[in-house]
Amino acid sequence: MQCWDAAALLKLYFFEPDSDWFIQVARVNPRIITSDVARVEIFSSLCRKEKEMGLPAGGASSVIVTTDQRLRDLAGLLGMAVEP
Repeated sequence: MQCWDAAALLKLYFFEPDSDWFIQVARVNPRIITSDVARVEIFSSLCRKEKEMGLPAGGASSVIVTTDQRLRDLAGLLGMAVEP
C-alpha cells in the first residue's frame, strides 16, 4: 500500500515528464491511499486546468462526480460504508 498526495495522483491523469514513472508504480502496486484533503486539492487543480489548459468547461466537476460515484460503487461491492 502506498500513500500518494494530490500532485502524484494527478500525474496519472495529466501527462507530465515523470508521469510514466508514476503510472508504472501504480501498475505494480495499485493499492493507493490518500488523505481526504487530496480530493479538494485535486478539484482545485482540475479547475485551474479548466481555466488555463483547455480542460472542457465543467470537466473538473465531471471528474470529481464520476470518481466519487466509482468509489461509492466499489465500497458497496466490498460491503463498506461510505461517508457522504
